[in-house]
Amino acid sequence: MASAAAATIKHPKLGTVRGKAADDGSGVAQFLGIKYASLKDRFAPPELLKGDPEGTVEAGEFGPHVVCLPNAIDMEFGFIQQTLPKPDAPPPTSDVDGLNLNITVPPAGTPKPSEAGFPVLVFVHGGGLFIGANWWPQYDFKRLVKLGVERGVPFIGVNIGYRLGIPGFLTSKEMQQAGYKSNNGLRDQATAFRWVQENIAGFGGDPANVTAMGESAGGGKPSSSLHLSSN
Repeated sequence: MASAAAATIKHPKLGTVRGKAADDGSGVAQFLGIKYASLKDRFAPPELLKGDPEGTVEAGEFGPHVVCLPNAIDMEFGFIQQTLPKPDAPPPTSDVDGLNLNITVPPAGTPKPSEAGFPVLVFVHGGGLFIGANWWPQYDFKRLVKLGVERGVPFIGVNIGYRLGIPGFLTSKEMQQAGYKSNNGLRDQATAFRWVQENIAGFGGDPANVTAMGESAGGGKPSSSLHLSSN
């Protein structure tokens, strides 16, 4: 579990992971912008990242996000007819470094419901497969994780990022002939779930008790991603 003050853990596979305490005083800790896969180029398949047990992961800030419309968050606020505070300077956009995830864990000392660890809820954001980001404030898990602790059902929340629009879903005969597969966004999601399976125990989670949840376009894609990952 994380230290409440420093939000730092020693992960058996990732090494020292330095996160941040939630800014609401709840004791919830967050580990942000952790890369789960690498890309050789914008259309390449995701390659699952392996950690360094002796290394250090800086996870106190949101990581880069995938290519997306620059005003997408304001579009989303218009759809839901509600605004929320957003960062003055949003994370940078990157063609190849946007495959990262955010992990929110209960306060240090929270009793685990089983020896295996806390249940894990992985959220896949929506946005019509062309907008969306795991750092948007409406997807922040800290309040929900806090509520889970208060209700006696503590869990760990994970938000994943994945490629959208042209990098995520473009395909053509020419691209296939060049060796580029279709549905990169779904492959990204499947890779994120594999990363969670391999690494969530080090954050106090139970890899055998992972629930996939999504909103809008993200709601129907986890099952597609998991089917795709078997091919």
